[in-house]
Amino acid sequence: MRNFWYNLVSFILKNRVVILSVFAILTAIMISFAKIDFAMDYGKIVPPSDKDYKIYLKFKEEFGEDGNVVIIGVNGDLHNQAFFNDLYDFTEDCKKIEGIEGVLSMTHLINIIRNDSTEKFEVERIVKNKPGTQAETDSLANILENLPFYKGLILTDDAKTSIVAVSLTSKALDSKQRLVIFDKIQKIGAEFEKKHNTHLYYAGLPVLRATLFHILFNEIILFLGLAILVTALILMFIFRSWVSVVYPLIVVGVIIAWALGIQGMLGYKMTMITGIIPALITVVGIPNCVYFITKYHYEFSLCRNKIEALTNMVVRIGVVTVMVNATTMIGLGATGVTDIAVLREFGVVAGLTITAAFFISLFLITIIFSYLPEPTDKELKHLDNKQTNWMLSKVDYLVQNKRWMIYSIVGLILVFSFWGMSKIEVVSKMADDIPQGTRMMQDMNYMESQFKGVMPFEIVIDTKKKKGVQKLKLIDNISALQDSMKKYPEISRTLSVADFAKFARQAFNDGNPEEYDLPSKSEFNFIGIYVNNAKLNAGSFSKALTDSIGQKTRISGNIRDVGSKRMKEIVAKLQTDIDSVFSGSDYNIAITGTTRIYIKGNEYLISNLIQSLLITLLLIGILMWLLFRTFGGLMLSIIPNVLPLLMVAGFMGFAGITLKPSTALIFSTVFGISIDNTIHFLAAYRNHRKNGLGITEAVTATYDNTGLSMIYTSSILFFGFIIFVASSFGGTQALGYLIGGTLLIALFSNLLFLPAMVISFGKEKI
Repeated sequence: MRNFWYNLVSFILKNRVVILSVFAILTAIMISFAKIDFAMDYGKIVPPSDKDYKIYLKFKEEFGEDGNVVIIGVNGDLHNQAFFNDLYDFTEDCKKIEGIEGVLSMTHLINIIRNDSTEKFEVERIVKNKPGTQAETDSLANILENLPFYKGLILTDDAKTSIVAVSLTSKALDSKQRLVIFDKIQKIGAEFEKKHNTHLYYAGLPVLRATLFHILFNEIILFLGLAILVTALILMFIFRSWVSVVYPLIVVGVIIAWALGIQGMLGYKMTMITGIIPALITVVGIPNCVYFITKYHYEFSLCRNKIEALTNMVVRIGVVTVMVNATTMIGLGATGVTDIAVLREFGVVAGLTITAAFFISLFLITIIFSYLPEPTDKELKHLDNKQTNWMLSKVDYLVQNKRWMIYSIVGLILVFSFWGMSKIEVVSKMADDIPQGTRMMQDMNYMESQFKGVMPFEIVIDTKKKKGVQKLKLIDNISALQDSMKKYPEISRTLSVADFAKFARQAFNDGNPEEYDLPSKSEFNFIGIYVNNAKLNAGSFSKALTDSIGQKTRISGNIRDVGSKRMKEIVAKLQTDIDSVFSGSDYNIAITGTTRIYIKGNEYLISNLIQSLLITLLLIGILMWLLFRTFGGLMLSIIPNVLPLLMVAGFMGFAGITLKPSTALIFSTVFGISIDNTIHFLAAYRNHRKNGLGITEAVTATYDNTGLSMIYTSSILFFGFIIFVASSFGGTQALGYLIGGTLLIALFSNLLFLPAMVISFGKEKI
């Protein structure tokens, strides 16, 4: 193996120009593929094989997109002529925006008028033109306020708040055009707000998607800038040389270009998870450079020959660096084997980038420093850091003489960790990570207070028969289910064919609002004649409530962003209601909609992240076995790095931090990174043992040889991850301080607990 690394470094130094040219060409190619395009497809977090996801896809195929509506809350008096007319203009202006499928508001509603001469219902716009007088305004407002069909859907019961529902086309919803559309809507809305000194409230999934895009795009730039700044400052603090700052950052810049290029070549779009990769790669990529430069400086201090020092650098830590990058690759790339698209994409891109990062760092650092002048004594001064060496000597003393104290502290930590872990809850929401102070969250909270929910919630009923939805018994059952759904404060007023039947009965009785009720059997037959002659259907009013052959129908509503735990409770109780109302029928009834799929998807994300942690433990365990070839070496490498994970899990439980995708991602990531220090320590310790040192002497020598680089890299990683605390997303903030804290704990575990175990249980050669 030593000959391999010697031959490799000789090849690198002999072909420097060619290798640099190849890397320049490849990097240019990667840059050409790099692009930042965001995906907001919630279905990507659910496996295609999932039963509920298949039902959801079938639902969208038959009824259309359920999460395509921008809901705009408007406060104002419909009897105010100026307000009424401007609301009319606002609706008309929104309809003109390209990519808008339709707009529904109080000034653009439809009514049903009974026509006895033709024995059919006439469908007509209530407001054909803007009213020219106050009397006309009052008349139209009275008509609108006396249509129970729209109460709770478009207008609150007190008639003070109404909704403008803007539906986007499917094409616009799944493209960047949705951002342009939302910006145009807000621009029109701003003029309305200014004119009437009011506030429009924006809610709905398209709003959530647009908000996430703007925040995520800004944060990618922010984190990348902070990561570069923080690592530059730390490198300067460590090496006190611009040479050791600028060139590692150039190397990391190349790695970032490759990360974005790999993502572009694979056709992956940026998501909430993959969006952190550029900053993550900056933080994780720098330690490679630190390992190489520190070792180069150490070897140069011994031999005072630049080429010999570079050769020794590669020969002596080449295999260790391979193992370090392999464990990091496994920790970040383990999600690549899951069946969740967003996790798989993160794992593939991160894994391939970390693999590329090793070769880029090895080749470029070796070549760049071969061209640079020999290190000065000032640049080597960091090797004799008195404060760090003093701290390491104290740590060595504790390990050599106070191991009982270390084990006692570890025991107490484990007790509290398991106690805290028992308190962890698995909860996730659609707008989980959006800060409460943003306009979107304030608007959504207000709209939920007025209309209960703004997130799509659907029930699909398959009668299994053509025109089965026209049966009065079914309509009665649907109405009964809707009545039972009123007991859930989180669910808005729903819309179904039963509401349409009530509306038709009101129209049949000359529009009397007191007649808004289900028709009797005899009334149903008469009303059916008027409906059929008019070729009328519920889709004339808002959205399709039945499929094309009348076999399936939907109960459509909205739900609060209640989170996964409450959602499961509601679904379970609602399923009981469905079974009770439809007992004796053979209908297929399913609870579906984007909200349920997203919540279920987050549950899949968490379970798959836990699965990826187990895969990480297994694969890294195999690598450790291959590296050390002893059971003792395997246990010594794994146990000290499991301890920090348990501590952080315990802290999450005590702090009330829920387990969700952003926090579940921590564990496999941290384990893959923190074990790097273990590998360096044990590899150096093993070399000292092979050179004839005893166990305690080898531990002391390892502190002298490796402790400094362990502290350097851990400091970079800690401060690198802490930058994520600056995020607007709660989950990303948690990711930052939890990973940063875990890595700091892992450093002390590897400096204290690991050496103590080596002395106590390392009789067997590692």
